[in-house]
Formats: sequence, C-alpha cells, structure tokens
Amino acid sequence: MTTYHGVQHKVAAKATTPAVGDATDTTAFNGEANREQTDRYVLGSPASQEIKSGQISVGGGFEKDFDGANFSAMALTLPAMVIAGTEAHIALFPEGDALPKVDFEDSKLSSWSITAGLGQVAHEAVTFKSLNVTLT
Repeated sequence: MTTYHGVQHKVAAKATTPAVGDATDTTAFNGEANREQTDRYVLGSPASQEIKSGQISVGGGFEKDFDGANFSAMALTLPAMVIAGTEAHIALFPEGDALPKVDFEDSKLSSWSITAGLGQVAHEAVTFKSLNVTLT
C-alpha cells in the first residue's frame, strides 16, 4: 500500500477549460462527503425504529501560501471564482502524478480569505462545495 505525506501533494483548482488557477503552494487540504442520517420513530416509543439516509453534502477547503511572484494574477483568480460562481475541479495530486487521486468535481468556491501578519508569509484560504468526489 502506498502512503502519501502532505509534502508529496499539490492541489489544483481548475475550470475544465482553461485552467484558471493552480494551488501548488498548498499548506493544508481537507475534503469530506457527508450523508445526513435521520432516526424514524413510532408514536409512543422512545426507541428508533429505523434510520433513513437524507441529504448529501460534499466539499472542503485548502490553504496556501500567497504566490508573490504572480501577485496580481492570483489576487484576481480565486476571489473572481468565488464572485462569479465559476465551476471548477478541485484536485489533489501526489507528487509526479499526472492524474489526481482525489477529484472534487463540479465544485464552486464558497469563500476566499487572505491573511498576512508582520514577519509572516501571506496566506490565503478557500472553501468549496462540490456535487461529487472521485477517488482513483
């Protein structure tokens, strides 16, 4: 079994065509798929009679160092995707792989933020919602 470490990964946030952003300086990544589970009860009984599956939620987020070499392009790309509601793939690639191991498909960025403390590297964070996640 292959084990991957954070330093072996890169993250890309790309529209299907053309590529609109690359998050290669990623410092953290998280993704999740949730399915709400609801208990069903019979009137008068405190015990749950069955569990029903409810709504599905897929999404996550990533954090990256702000790319100062490409300051104006990155400053416009991710926030512009949030504002415009651009559909994208958010993908996690092991180092050297051409295909992603985790691909959040039909994603839309829901928030973007940037922080920069004195004496620290400027850092941006993005959250997203997706329709589907594929593991390869």
